[in-house]
Amino acid sequence: MIALTVRQPYAARIVAGVKTIENRSRGTRLRGQVLIHAGGSIHKRFAMNERDPLLQAREVGMLPRSALVGVVQLVGAHHADTCPDVEACTRAGGERPTRDEPDVWHWELADAVRFATEVPRIKGQLGFWAPDDRGQDLAATALREATSRV
Repeated sequence: MIALTVRQPYAARIVAGVKTIENRSRGTRLRGQVLIHAGGSIHKRFAMNERDPLLQAREVGMLPRSALVGVVQLVGAHHADTCPDVEACTRAGGERPTRDEPDVWHWELADAVRFATEVPRIKGQLGFWAPDDRGQDLAATALREATSRV
């Protein structure tokens, strides 16, 4: 299984099923199940604003970092300029292109599953990447446990 690193608190929002659009600088043709890896740092925009409708700033410090936290289905991607429904994309976490960041793609996410217990001490990478055998095994176990609770 492949993974995608996302900084907190956005990784938590994705696996909670709240953030269903992930903003990236390029499109992707990849579709299917993707592990969500919480990066080792807090996202710079959150660190500057320290505002999130779901989290208080003190709670963000308690979110798992450098860990696999869940899985999601990557079901599509479109350029932000061609949003089929701009309002829905914005509510789902999508951003509009700006002068500083003109190339914004919205990766469409669905069917999020949050692990009951994250897989800690996993170092992420930019772009898509595959965890080592230990990470794959622990993620598969965490996914089985998470889906058996439903």
